[in-house]
Amino acid sequence: MATINTKWLTSAMAGAPVLSGSAGAMISVLDACLKDGFNLLTLDSLVIASNVATGTKASHGYLVNQVITLSGITGACAALNGDVRIASVTANTFTFATSGLSDQTASGTITAKTPACGWEKQFSGTNLAVYRSGNVLSTRIPIRVDDTVGQYSTVLMAEAFTDISTPVTPCSTQYFKKSNATDANARPWIVIADDKTFYIGVDWNNTSVYDFYSFGDFASFVTGDSFCCRLQGLIVANPTNRGEYSSMSNGYIEDAGYLPVSVAPRSYAQTVGASAIRQGSLVAVSMYSQSSYAWALSGNHGYAANVNQHSIASPSLADSGYHFVPVFLFEQPAAGRTLRGAARGLLHVVEYLPQASGYSILSGVENVNGALVMMVRSAGYVLSSGVSGFSFPATTLGFALGNW
Repeated sequence: MATINTKWLTSAMAGAPVLSGSAGAMISVLDACLKDGFNLLTLDSLVIASNVATGTKASHGYLVNQVITLSGITGACAALNGDVRIASVTANTFTFATSGLSDQTASGTITAKTPACGWEKQFSGTNLAVYRSGNVLSTRIPIRVDDTVGQYSTVLMAEAFTDISTPVTPCSTQYFKKSNATDANARPWIVIADDKTFYIGVDWNNTSVYDFYSFGDFASFVTGDSFCCRLQGLIVANPTNRGEYSSMSNGYIEDAGYLPVSVAPRSYAQTVGASAIRQGSLVAVSMYSQSSYAWALSGNHGYAANVNQHSIASPSLADSGYHFVPVFLFEQPAAGRTLRGAARGLLHVVEYLPQASGYSILSGVENVNGALVMMVRSAGYVLSSGVSGFSFPATTLGFALGNW
């Protein structure tokens, strides 16, 4: 089977590590999702009938649309070794599509596993880790995760590290919040990633609303861009509100002074020194926006006392559907705003709040590789009502689940 490069993993999957307000919990999740995988099982059987393979294993815990890796298949069905996407599940079986194989029972000692996403752990220490992409065609810019504090992790992007403590040309320090309390209680999480880019969403107060952070390469419009990587976390370690000091949902930023931004190691010109990366999408041009007061979000606009005043009907009144648009990345040098590239896998939802809580997966989505999109309930961060107060309106983020 072909490799399915983009994967999604959640705390709801069998064998998933627990994220909590404990030191080391974020590294446990990142290790499992980025480099190790989890839930390795030996199947009782794998039977092919009418181009559908059925795997049997009691209490396997796999989910519909989850990617798993099969190994150990021999003989005529050996081509099934590799990544498959699960089509259906029962408590003790799962199915996926096949082609070109006659009806038969596969041979070998067959294992299945929730796979990792192709990253490396370059250096490690006690509750410390440096990760980088395992893809030699990526920028391979590393990120250091200091997970010594319970409620949040401190993350540092640098052009390189010589050991766990020594960055070369450090670029940006930000934060990934894990929990609203220093305790061992589980917090739901979601990771969507491939071997160049990862997004991690954390429901840090158990309300089915996820704050998202990201790290890794973006699709650059600059020829030969060796630094097309960005860190998008929190600019404050331990905010009180969901969405506070986060920029993932923002569809447009008119006044950069108020809102957080992501950071690239160097500018589009490749000169040494970190460069702020702002993001925008077609959501911005479809809504009212007022300079220095508010910013369009994925699916709504934050300006005015009613923070959803300028939201777009959901689902669309025109076709009863939902629509997704790419997210573009801008720099703002002295000469003027410059389009640097586009986010990989991240989509903004045009309609307001199609996912009111938690997450779901849409199938059959047109013009998206793989035709699958995960929608996740998140929150935005906007200056509202033309005053110094901020609002954190509900929003929905989309993530393409086909190969990026």
